[in-house]
Amino acid sequence: LKGVLTLDKLPEKWSVDLKPTEINLKPGEHWTKNLPIRRPPNPKGRYDFTMTLTRPGEPPLVLRQPVMF
Repeated sequence: LKGVLTLDKLPEKWSVDLKPTEINLKPGEHWTKNLPIRRPPNPKGRYDFTMTLTRPGEPPLVLRQPVMF
């Protein structure tokens, strides 16, 4: 898995420090990253986060992750 990972969408008033990150994994390798997400106090409801892995010569992979509070 190779490409550039970007965090494309956060809910309004939420933020995280994640610059576009180069990913280059060999078969069987894993990559993890703790993201200190800053959010408004006491959020209620469902929030969607979208990340994209842009790959050379391939269509992008998009992950949309819902989070409930």
